[in-house]
Amino acid sequence: EVMNMIEIKVANKGLEFNAVVAEDIPYLLYGDDVRLRQIIINLLTNAVKYTKEGSVVLKVDWKEAGDSSIDLIVAVTDTGIGIKEEDLDKLFVSFERIEERRNRNIEGTGLGLSITRQLLGLMGSDLSVRSDYGVGSTFSFVLKQGIRDRKPVGKFREKYAYSREKHKKYRTTFVAPNARILVVDDNAMNIAVVEGLLKATQIKVDKATGGLEALEMCEKTQYDLILMDHMMPNIDGIETLHRLKESEGPNLDTPVVVLTANAVSGAKEMYEAEGFIDYMSKPIQGKPLEEKIKQYLPESKYVLVEYDKVEQDIFGSVWKAMADEIGEEYRFQEIDLPSAIESAEGNRDTFRFLLQSFHDNSQKNKNDIIRSYEEENYKDYTIYVHALKSTSKMIGALELSEKARLLEKAGKEENIEYIKESHDEVINLFDKLNDEIGDYLTKVSPQETEDDNPELDEEVKKALEKANKM
Repeated sequence: EVMNMIEIKVANKGLEFNAVVAEDIPYLLYGDDVRLRQIIINLLTNAVKYTKEGSVVLKVDWKEAGDSSIDLIVAVTDTGIGIKEEDLDKLFVSFERIEERRNRNIEGTGLGLSITRQLLGLMGSDLSVRSDYGVGSTFSFVLKQGIRDRKPVGKFREKYAYSREKHKKYRTTFVAPNARILVVDDNAMNIAVVEGLLKATQIKVDKATGGLEALEMCEKTQYDLILMDHMMPNIDGIETLHRLKESEGPNLDTPVVVLTANAVSGAKEMYEAEGFIDYMSKPIQGKPLEEKIKQYLPESKYVLVEYDKVEQDIFGSVWKAMADEIGEEYRFQEIDLPSAIESAEGNRDTFRFLLQSFHDNSQKNKNDIIRSYEEENYKDYTIYVHALKSTSKMIGALELSEKARLLEKAGKEENIEYIKESHDEVINLFDKLNDEIGDYLTKVSPQETEDDNPELDEEVKKALEKANKM
């Protein structure tokens, strides 16, 4: 709460803020948390108020003060205007402001420091000041606190960063309620991921599970953009595009972006030669997806969402913190959590969504692989294990993804012997992974009721209002 409040003030003034908290401070303390919070807020607010440029630092340390208590040491340092030595004795006089003329454009009064000192006095402490005029100041205090849990608090910065992010849903950078796109993919999970990532944009998303279905839909509806998987059963993405361009339907000039898990060197040139306007690598992630859509949507079809600069991500350790927390809740054996969290872009809701999508579609996908294997239809078999390679990588199932990649390679090389040697192993690993995901979803992360009309950010609402007037 304190961090959230002060970071808004710091960001609005263009200052740097840092919190340095000793990792070995006991996790749970006993004391007057309401007054302590007010004291720290007062000191930080005062520091920001009198600092035009530079930084504000909150430092929290401790030392033993008996078997069941500690001395909590808190210091706030700024690079503000500083205080002359002869003015220090005036510092805590209510409503008196040092160098009134110099500070006439600064909001507020000196009441905050006076109250802070009084509160500390009531709690058996006092406020100390060190200041260099023109350089900055440090306000500090020592406060005795009882110990409830000696477990170390750990890396506070990472935990704070994650606490800000773990309930925050995916945030779009634009809205396009008047745009319509078509997503073509034989794998339902891939379509669900695109739908989920684009939900907040309000784009109308039509979906086709194969090339023939896509061609039928393109005869009836004009799209602003088409996202098409390359490897699909029956007719693949390249053949589908060729047929689309040969038709005289409404999508003759619609830009088509190919989705591929085989983004090797020269892929862009190869796909452009086939008629695609661009390509996207699988697994699909939010930021590159949005950038690609904005690149090819008509500008008249979307409006950018303008967030306050303080809303932007400012920590680089969120993903690791989330992986650590989930790892403490459930010991995954088949999933590499850092990889999964990277696919989810540090969003816990997206992580769960990816696992749920994989789990929901796993039986059909497994049946497709088994059926094509038993029918010795190795062309379709190669396509299905190609899809498994992509979806399993998306959820961090790296071993299964690699084994599926080798099966795909064998299929392309018509190495039937390798397929027969490895097929059962991959199916068993598939089952093991799916059982683990089901166990996690049931025990640790039960399904929450989905809100079909989630509350939109104010910034998104404003952009939508603008878009609907276009």
